[in-house]
Amino acid sequence: MRKSIVDIAAGLLFLILSIGLYFRALQIHNPGFDPLGPAFMPEFALILIAGCSLLLMAQGLLALRHPAPPGALEAGQPTRLKTRILDMLRPFGAILLLALYISMISIKLASFEVLTLVYFIATGLLIGARGNISISILFVASILTSFSVGYVFKNLLYVNLP
Repeated sequence: MRKSIVDIAAGLLFLILSIGLYFRALQIHNPGFDPLGPAFMPEFALILIAGCSLLLMAQGLLALRHPAPPGALEAGQPTRLKTRILDMLRPFGAILLLALYISMISIKLASFEVLTLVYFIATGLLIGARGNISISILFVASILTSFSVGYVFKNLLYVNLP
């Protein structure tokens, strides 16, 4: 039951943040020569985050409706207090990373590819990539994703990314 309440609260928090950041993304200046404009990617990503937040809230509500039998451990329930505290702080860390990522993109601190690469790796490590194989997969997937998305948007869709 506790996990379902945490799911609902985290989903609501992510939903509120994604809506707020979406309205911030609407203020990104459009120079007018791109058909989609530079705000397309942040808006699209925030819509996806809002959708995932709604799904997380629905999952939490369904878990409340169909509780586990008494004495049964919920899936993924940590047994140590330190692990439990770290698991509760991970969503807030992910939110801070997302806000930092969007801020760095909007001030054009570095190229889209570099910022996306750093964001993917940091978020993957925060979420829980452990062990040599999973960290290697994380690095390869982050490199391929960030540079292929940058290539597709810049060279195929002719969208200037920040």
